[in-house]
Amino acid sequence: MKPMFRKIKFDREKNPNAPHLDILPYEEIRDRDDLYHFPWMLHRVDFYIVILVLSGKGAHTVDFTDYALEPGTILTIRRDQVHKFVNSDARGHMLIFTEEFIQKHLDQQEALKTLQLFNELLGSPRLILEGDDLEEVLQLIQHMQREFFDRQDEFSPGINRSLLHVLISKLYRHKAQQAIFKEDPPYLPEFIQFQRLVEAQGLTNRTVQSYAQQMGMSTKTLNKIVQRIVHKTAKTFVDEVAILQIKRLLSHSHYSIKQIAYQAGFDEPTN
Repeated sequence: MKPMFRKIKFDREKNPNAPHLDILPYEEIRDRDDLYHFPWMLHRVDFYIVILVLSGKGAHTVDFTDYALEPGTILTIRRDQVHKFVNSDARGHMLIFTEEFIQKHLDQQEALKTLQLFNELLGSPRLILEGDDLEEVLQLIQHMQREFFDRQDEFSPGINRSLLHVLISKLYRHKAQQAIFKEDPPYLPEFIQFQRLVEAQGLTNRTVQSYAQQMGMSTKTLNKIVQRIVHKTAKTFVDEVAILQIKRLLSHSHYSIKQIAYQAGFDEPTN
């Protein structure tokens, strides 16, 4: 069966000196009509996105939720989410980077913070900044733009990696200070491992015991971890992820209910 959504891959040819990073105006992608995908239709990305809105208002849809855009809005979108642009007059910056940046250039603790920052299950992807806090983030992105577009020498990739690391750390700080999520929660590595297993297998595997076995722990311990992080049982979490994935399939009208039912692991479409 073909993928239900067009998956947008990172363009590594745009700037070979920066194979894990891209920076572009938000409105440029929203308004383009020459791409091989339609920005205003749901599509899945294989990279991470930071959107900073500087002027105008509107909305941006991420996994079927519309997030309001206004000056000072920062929206984080993680790899494998589906999203779409919505008609608006919002203008700003769009910064994207790959999973490789997290794996190659951050230590384990910083990588976990990045995954938490972009994880909509651990806190809202929407953040509002103003005053000096907003100006500080804007200056970081503008510095990255200068290195990315103007300098492009042998030092630029390393400088931009460091600037991106600083940007991620500052956004993490702001979300923690605004109580959007809890800083460094216990059992976060184990929960991230569980989440990734469920997102990879959730359509056809909805048994908590199976996930516990894959992680080398008891179902009691796994339930304790999930309760501690997202305040729900492991079974509830598995079912909610499966429902989200089924919603993604159902939103693509090109495929029949029968095809989607079998893709989602049901024996009969009536289920």
